[in-house]
Amino acid sequence: MPPHFVLKRKRVRMASAIAITLIGISMALMRPPASADSGDNAEPSSSAVRKRGSATEEAPDKLVAFYFHGTVRCVTCLQIERLARETVFDSFMSELRAGKLEWRAVNYEAPGNQHYSSDFELPHPSLVFVHMRDGFKKKHRVLDEVWTYVEDPNQLRDYVLQAVGQDLAILQ
Repeated sequence: MPPHFVLKRKRVRMASAIAITLIGISMALMRPPASADSGDNAEPSSSAVRKRGSATEEAPDKLVAFYFHGTVRCVTCLQIERLARETVFDSFMSELRAGKLEWRAVNYEAPGNQHYSSDFELPHPSLVFVHMRDGFKKKHRVLDEVWTYVEDPNQLRDYVLQAVGQDLAILQ
């Protein structure tokens, strides 16, 4: 084999290794902290409905903001999640602390989570708001416009801000 082919093959391998490393680093940096994820299901937990004496205590109504993503995550999907999460945490911290609002990032391709795709009719990674009553899903809406606004972070933030505000008002 001529020496220039060997050199070219080495360059391709090196470029591939660098690209894979950079992708891994960028994914690690864009991943939200583990404490931000509240779990991977919307079913009632053992703390959602508590028994007091012989009567059950109802879980408070709340809004759960899900960002559903696949196992392989593109830059655009990561950006949508980051901007939506930042908007929720920057603008609704008191509601998050009061338990009226939750943020959950969920891999809908992970074992046990595939039902979310059909439950919410997800065509692709999506931001979904779920109204919970007594620990169960009452209704939901998919915020498809995040894909329209991904090129304009301010419009995306405004869209998420308005949607969270509207949905929280419904809970009142």
